[in-house]
Amino acid sequence: MRLNSKKICRNIYTNLPSELLGRSKKINLQKGDSLYLKNENPKGFYFIESGLLALTDISPNGAETLLRIFSNDFFIGYR
Repeated sequence: MRLNSKKICRNIYTNLPSELLGRSKKINLQKGDSLYLKNENPKGFYFIESGLLALTDISPNGAETLLRIFSNDFFIGYR
C-alpha cells in the first residue's frame, strides 16, 4: 500500500482543532519573498495551501543552493 502524503497532510490540516485553526492566519507570498531567513528565530509552522516554496541556502560568497522544493498540501517547519 502506497501512502499519499499530500492527502495525509491535507487531512491533518482540515481536521485541526478549532482552537488551533482560530490562532492561524493566512499569508500570501510572491515570487522572491522570504518566509524566514537563516538563523532567524522560529515564527511558526506552515501549511502550503497552493503553490511552490523553495528552501535555499546562500553561501558566504553569495552563491544560492536549492535544497528542497515544497508544493501544495504540505507542511513546512523551521529547519
